Amino acid sequence: GHVDVIIPGIDDIFKPVDWEEKEMLREKYAAGKSYFLFHGYINRRSNLINLLKAFSFFKKRQKSNMLLLLAGNADESFKKELKTYKFRNEVLLLENLAKEDLAKITAAAYAMVYPALYTDFALPPLQAMQCQVPVVAANTGALPSICGDAALYADPNDFKDIDEKMMLV
Repeated sequence: GHVDVIIPGIDDIFKPVDWEEKEMLREKYAAGKSYFLFHGYINRRSNLINLLKAFSFFKKRQKSNMLLLLAGNADESFKKELKTYKFRNEVLLLENLAKEDLAKITAAAYAMVYPALYTDFALPPLQAMQCQVPVVAANTGALPSICGDAALYADPNDFKDIDEKMMLV
């Protein structure tokens, strides 16, 4: 039979911002630096350890001052792990954000990286796409059918592949 993919409605506050506002938002949230953004639940399921490994690899290869912003509520085991992470000073954890702030942070991101292993929740990549922000998504679950050819896909189990796609963006 025929299958229709029903895309959840994205709030209108997720919209592109101009260069000047991007600069302002980077000053406010990221010490003026460009950043990759992950938004979602910050726990084992989100595969963030592989994202951190990919980010380390990226930092070593790029020698850039880019940051990684994690927006969402983190569980204790992730917070512990983050304390021991080599580039922890370049990872910002933003918890309990208002939706308006999240929309602004999304619009000012260099790219959204969404390496979730299992997802029934593809809102963050769709929000980023609505803000005209590039997306690197896992090639698993519903993500490829939801994002279509508007995203770069990485194997979420392979941090080097995630890094490759971060470099490509």
